Amino acid sequence: VHLEENIFSFDPGSKAAALEKVFPMLEDIRVERDYPGTVVVRVTEAQPAWAMQTSSGWLTLSGGLKILEKDSAQPAGLPTLYGGEPVSAEPGEQLTFAAEPKADSIPDSAALLAALDAAGMSADVTRIEFADVDEMAFLYQDRISVWLGTLNELEYKLKLAKHVLLNEDGKGCAATDTGK
Repeated sequence: VHLEENIFSFDPGSKAAALEKVFPMLEDIRVERDYPGTVVVRVTEAQPAWAMQTSSGWLTLSGGLKILEKDSAQPAGLPTLYGGEPVSAEPGEQLTFAAEPKADSIPDSAALLAALDAAGMSADVTRIEFADVDEMAFLYQDRISVWLGTLNELEYKLKLAKHVLLNEDGKGCAATDTGK
């Protein structure tokens, strides 16, 4: 947006998309018109949240699954996603896979991440597997594998897993237990 440019002469969505390409380390960019003559750009910096191995190396991903970096070495201290080969491994791109989701649904990986976050469990998850949509799973605190199967009844499955993992009734997992 140039000085003296008409505030109605551009599309805020396309300006935000162009800025995302120029600044790949920004997670969320919103361009808003503030009448009568101001344009406001709101940004959120992307933070590394996940690592994923691909045929071209290791990817560092944000919480929203935006590709931040590509490197030959595994990023230290990040939980790992396993889910197939992405369409693109270029920084700044959104993580996508060749098999497109149905038009009215979100990708399985994003649905699982959002559900784990909503259940308050994402901080203790060290690995997520979503390559096979019929056998989705995650590793809790590097010690307990939780097999979810499909995403059907995901909220219920995570509620039950949380109950057992956190030993809420004294009949669940102890702090040193391992297993499936």
